[in-house]
Amino acid sequence: MASITEGLEQLNLAAEIDGRSINADVVENKVLAVTFSGTEGDVETTIFDAVCNAMVGHSLREAAEHSALYAARELRAAGKLPEERKGGIGLPKNLNPDLGRAEAILRKMYRGSPFWALEAKEWNYEDRGISPEWVALPKPEKKAKVGEYLTQFLDAGNIARDSVVRFDIDKYERIDIQISDFVAIADKPELLMGFERYLRTQTKERLEVFAFEMKDLNRIRRL
Repeated sequence: MASITEGLEQLNLAAEIDGRSINADVVENKVLAVTFSGTEGDVETTIFDAVCNAMVGHSLREAAEHSALYAARELRAAGKLPEERKGGIGLPKNLNPDLGRAEAILRKMYRGSPFWALEAKEWNYEDRGISPEWVALPKPEKKAKVGEYLTQFLDAGNIARDSVVRFDIDKYERIDIQISDFVAIADKPELLMGFERYLRTQTKERLEVFAFEMKDLNRIRRL
């Protein structure tokens, strides 16, 4: 397969689960091309095709973490994703087993790649959907907007405003929130994901929301 970036080392990475495999050509941690094999039936083939298409142009880490979610959004919009939702948070594996399998293969590929060993400071932080207009806004203006939407979300859900102690926006446009200790552990994921969904709907931006602990401030992903 021809590379679009001559002179750079190209890695061909592959992973397989249950007879299904995905192969990716990667240059400098950017996915250039993807193929798959072993799928059974039109539905599974369509799902794998969408997931692989969503990988192209992104870092392997980003592809492994979010390609299945982006594929699910596109497939649902086109009416091509038969949902077999198991309940809980809308993870790919809870939406459709074929989608979950595709995501598992990508994460297996990533864990087996040289990029898995990179430290956090070396990760290629990127986002597919944040507009230049949002990025260009001064941070105080962004915080004011996010704070207003947070209050609206809490009030609309009859959630105590002090359920969220404070929030901040980091240099990667990711929103960190501190959730109060009195909020039950079982309720925190839905608060986090619910606010993220509301924020995306209101801003039309693909913003991500994280939580960090009150004591050590270590960030915790919600997926």
